[in-house]
Amino acid sequence: LATRTPRRTVNAHGNNVFDLTYSADGALVVSGARNGEIKLWDADGFGELAELSNDNDERMAFSLAFSPDGRFVVFHSTRSGPVAQIFRMELASGEVTQLTTGPGDKRTASWSPDGSRIAFHLEPDDDLSGDIFVMNVDGSGRRNVTGDAAIDGHPSWISDDEILFDSTRDDDGESEIANKELYSMVLAT
Repeated sequence: LATRTPRRTVNAHGNNVFDLTYSADGALVVSGARNGEIKLWDADGFGELAELSNDNDERMAFSLAFSPDGRFVVFHSTRSGPVAQIFRMELASGEVTQLTTGPGDKRTASWSPDGSRIAFHLEPDDDLSGDIFVMNVDGSGRRNVTGDAAIDGHPSWISDDEILFDSTRDDDGESEIANKELYSMVLAT
């Protein structure tokens, strides 16, 4: 592979970009910043289309993910308090809906391919475990799908009924904190 020199495409968020992702059709990019800003960009030339959120209160917006139809973005943020929660933003209006509440940081949300469910990682306050949860796109029907002593994180959908995630579990059902492997799981309906 040839070595290339990177070039700055855009000075987004005043040098404060923390996360970005492309829409499924590759036409849009959404970016988040440490200060809570969320911006929508044209992927062809990176012209800013909209500033969707400008909290400017040091409340992060991370792990952004477009819905399969491109109408929504989910992300985790501390905009409602010190614990990270999952939020859904409608791109057309900029309306933000909090989908989760309660203790334990919720992170790394991911849409199912059919757009009907969202998977995420819940990290309890002890920080020594974590499970993958699945919920409907309105936040209802939340359920733990991994439920063990291991640290399970970073869910990604393989199909509408199967997820891929990393885990510290081992073949004996124990948790090996220093080692993470990839696992897949077919979800019960």
